[in-house]
Amino acid sequence: MANSELHRHWLLRAYTEATNSPDPSSQNGSGVYVLGHYTPSPFDIPHEGDEEGRVWTFAGAGYNKPVGDYDKQKYLEDRDYRLSVTIHAETAGIFSAARNGFCTNNAVLVCPWSACIECAKAIGESGIKTMIRHKQALDTAAAIRAERGYPSWNPREAGDPVLRAYGVEIIEFDGTVGGPLVRNSGREFHP
Repeated sequence: MANSELHRHWLLRAYTEATNSPDPSSQNGSGVYVLGHYTPSPFDIPHEGDEEGRVWTFAGAGYNKPVGDYDKQKYLEDRDYRLSVTIHAETAGIFSAARNGFCTNNAVLVCPWSACIECAKAIGESGIKTMIRHKQALDTAAAIRAERGYPSWNPREAGDPVLRAYGVEIIEFDGTVGGPLVRNSGREFHP
């Protein structure tokens, strides 16, 4: 799969999903796409073709969010607490596809900045074979963290080796996506 207009469209959909996230620091969204068959889903989004004539179906979506019963005020104020109760967009998208009745074997996961080690394991174990992310989102997050003196969170160093061990193809879309403003490492980011 090459950098394509379809990838940009899928990233735009993931950024739109990210706007649902209540996370005060980073809003991330995801979409899962399956190949080869069309099964109507609750999303009522039609299947889409790529430049190779393959048909893809939107299977599920997710965004980073707290799980279960959580303290809303503490979630906003305490980073460590927030991290302990948050499900990441990648995993939420995989679970959404499963709830919608889709098998994720050989699927595509689209997530603007991805993946931490735990999400990389979930991606690999779910059978996803391609992950599309946004180069500019990753570069922006890395620059902000370096400016603040935070330890490097770099999926290219953390999650990528795990993804490669599972045979997942990693595609970084390089360019402007457009779409809504989201928070990336505490700052507004325009994809």
